[in-house]
Amino acid sequence: MKHFKSGAELAKEMGISLDTLKSTYEKYNENAKKSTDQYGKKFFTNAPFEVNDEFYVSIVCPVVHYCMGGVKISPEGEVMDKSKTIPGLFAAGEVTGGVHGKNRLGGNSLLECVVFGRVAGRSATKHLLKLSLEEKSFSGLKRIGLVRNQLKGTDLKEYTKEEVANITRKVIFGSSYGIKFTM
Repeated sequence: MKHFKSGAELAKEMGISLDTLKSTYEKYNENAKKSTDQYGKKFFTNAPFEVNDEFYVSIVCPVVHYCMGGVKISPEGEVMDKSKTIPGLFAAGEVTGGVHGKNRLGGNSLLECVVFGRVAGRSATKHLLKLSLEEKSFSGLKRIGLVRNQLKGTDLKEYTKEEVANITRKVIFGSSYGIKFTM
């Protein structure tokens, strides 16, 4: 932040004439009286500005704070096209369209990520387990193994297809609280 004792010092730093700064402030002050400008601004709490004032100036850079909008998901975290889910594709957090609409309450983004992260994770697990029972190939089992190794390390017991099939046949699908194992 830099301090300027007058508008003349500020204009010099900006590389513009004092008259340009003065006319900009005059236009801004006129808009403040009408409570609107060409950009749709409604609130002008610091007006009026005068070139003889002192100024504290800093450069402000826009950054992404939170993304509003994204891919459409089902209540189970499945990515959707216009009307139906895309099998095997799940999403959560800011990549999704979210539940907030055009605006959100501060602090809710983490809750959204955690809740839909768990929902999408549960749904993805159900999807992989279902594939492992239906497919004749090992691709579903390989994916489960990859996920397992990512979560717990690679020094775990390797299961045969038959062992996994025996375990996954006992899975109860459709629980609103996730997968329940009856082992």
